[in-house]
Amino acid sequence: LKDILKNNSIHDDSFHDNTDLEGFPLNNLNSLKEVDSKLKSDTLYYKCLIKRLKEFGGNNVYMVTKCIMEFLITDNLGMQISLTGRGTNNKKNEKMSLISLTIFKLITRVIMKNVSG
Repeated sequence: LKDILKNNSIHDDSFHDNTDLEGFPLNNLNSLKEVDSKLKSDTLYYKCLIKRLKEFGGNNVYMVTKCIMEFLITDNLGMQISLTGRGTNNKKNEKMSLISLTIFKLITRVIMKNVSG
C-alpha cells in the first residue's frame, strides 16, 4: 500500500508540472479575467500557479512582489488595473480592481510565504 501511495504522489507531482501555465505575462484585461476564472474553477491550475510563483523568493516584500508581478502581467496591463480600481485623481471604477480577484488572494498568499526573514 505504501508503494502504491508513493507512486501516486510521484505521478501527481509530474502531472502538476505539466499543467498549462502558458500565456504569462498577461497583456490585457480579458486574459486576466480568463485566468482569474480558471483559478476559481480549476484547483489543479490554482495549485500549479502557486507552485510556479513560489519560485520567486527574496529578502523583502518589495522584491518578491516585483518578481511575481513581472511574471504575471505586462506594463500595459499594469496600467489598466489598480489595487482598489481607482485611477487618476482617485476616480472610482476607472481601472479594474485587483483586490476583488482570486489572483490577488493567490499573490498575497505566495508573497507571505516567500519572504524570508
